[in-house]
Amino acid sequence: MSEDVRNDMISQRLAQAYQKHLQAELEVMAAGAQAQAGGPKVNIYSNGGYGCNGYTFNILVTNNGYVDYGQAATTVQDGEASPEKTRAEPRVLVIRDVRVCAMQSGTAALLDSGATHSLRSAKDKMEWEAAEHVTVQLAGNVSMPMRMSSGGSLLMPPKQATERFGQVRHDHQTIVPLGELVRTLGYTLIWSGEGCFLEDEAGRRTKLKISGGCPHLQETEALALIARLEDRKREELENGTMTTLDRMAMAVAYMEKSWLEHLESYVRKGTTEDGLRAVRDAPFLEGVPGECIDGLVQGNILSAGWKVFKDIEFLSRAQRRRLWNAKRWVVHLYAGDPGHYEFFQLDQAGTVVLELDVQRCKAHDVLRDKTW
Repeated sequence: MSEDVRNDMISQRLAQAYQKHLQAELEVMAAGAQAQAGGPKVNIYSNGGYGCNGYTFNILVTNNGYVDYGQAATTVQDGEASPEKTRAEPRVLVIRDVRVCAMQSGTAALLDSGATHSLRSAKDKMEWEAAEHVTVQLAGNVSMPMRMSSGGSLLMPPKQATERFGQVRHDHQTIVPLGELVRTLGYTLIWSGEGCFLEDEAGRRTKLKISGGCPHLQETEALALIARLEDRKREELENGTMTTLDRMAMAVAYMEKSWLEHLESYVRKGTTEDGLRAVRDAPFLEGVPGECIDGLVQGNILSAGWKVFKDIEFLSRAQRRRLWNAKRWVVHLYAGDPGHYEFFQLDQAGTVVLELDVQRCKAHDVLRDKTW
């Protein structure tokens, strides 16, 4: 017999013995109260010499079902005491229900590595009726109709519903998905010669029982883990919903940007999509067929900027470097020959003026891909 089984048996026997002891005391007090039907309304049961310094402890059972537990005011001497000196000052204790619970004797829950969802009993009839009807795909291509809670756990009928509504009771086993514990809550399963343990992120270990080659844990602990899984999934769902709403708001704002804002974004970030939207929404290109404006936007302008400069035939190396280091450009198309002095006055303080005209150079033709 293993140590765990022996400890469980000892715990159960102690619990049963203590429960019988309490039941016997209550029966004795109830019988004494009924026997004194014609006498006084209070029955006193004394246990002399109990406690420290020989104090007398009294239990008073009244006809209305109350149990009074008190201590005498003076000590007992020679078995006799005056009623005036031993007048008790009782404290009232109302016994409604007596239950002895043992955590080690609870129902075991299965820790399943192949399960994708938690399986538990519904908390009450309201949760069972409000659950969503789903179809669960089992092993062997077998489908089964079940119910799912708002937290994403599969539900079984509530255990108390069978006793309350007169239905036939069926025992169910709670199932905890091991994969979700590892992925969502950061648990680790340790299975060695010393035993099987479930370790959390803080390093605290919970010993598991092995039954039929499968790890089991107490149902109360399993339900606590399932509650944490449901809370974490609900939190992830809420965060995902907020992220989706933010992305939708950004998409709406992006669609409402003007062509100039798209053009500035294309120049700043180099994204081809912004450049295409700028060309498409430009008012001066309205009505121009799409095939005519294809190729106006170049991709990878940020990473291949110097390569674009090297392909321009009419620029010298010094002019390329000057344009490359400039903060602002002023491109004057069809400037004419010899040009305009007013534009050259802008060529200062980090601003470079570039004039293009085919009359000056045939390479200035903007219809050429390299020039454009």
